[in-house]
Amino acid sequence: MKRLADAIGMIAGILFLALFFANINQILNRYLFGISLLWIPDLSRMLFVWMVFLGGSTAYIRKQHLMIDFVKNKFSQKALKRTDALIDVGMLAFLILLIIKGIRITLVRLNIPYDAWEVPTAIAYVAVPVACLIMLLATLSRRLDAWKR
Repeated sequence: MKRLADAIGMIAGILFLALFFANINQILNRYLFGISLLWIPDLSRMLFVWMVFLGGSTAYIRKQHLMIDFVKNKFSQKALKRTDALIDVGMLAFLILLIIKGIRITLVRLNIPYDAWEVPTAIAYVAVPVACLIMLLATLSRRLDAWKR
C-alpha cells in the first residue's frame, strides 16, 4: 500500500503542476495578450477534482487524514481495537455507497460535454469511484493486517 500511495501521490503532484501551469498560462495570455483560452477553466476543474480525490486517497492510505485523536486516546487498547474495527466497517460501507453512486453519476455525465470542448464531464466525475475504490482497498488491507496481528 505504501508504494501505491507513493505512486498516487506522485500523480496528484503532477496534476497540481499541470493545474498551476494551465492557470499561469491563462493569466499571462489574458493580461499580456488580451486573449483567453476557453478550455482552460474546464481543464482546471477536471485537474482540480482528480488532484483532490487522488491526494485524499493518498492521505487516507498513509493515515494522514484528519482524525479525532483526542477522543481515541481516551480509550483503552482493547477498546481502541474494537473502535478501529467499527470505524473501518463503517468506512467500507460508506465507500461502497460512494462507488455505486459515483458510477451512476459518471454514466449520466457521459452525455454531458464540457463547455469549450467535446470531452464528457464524466472524466472528472469518475474520480469519485476511482478514489473510493483505492480507499476501499486500503481499508481492507488495514483490516487484514489488524486481523493477522
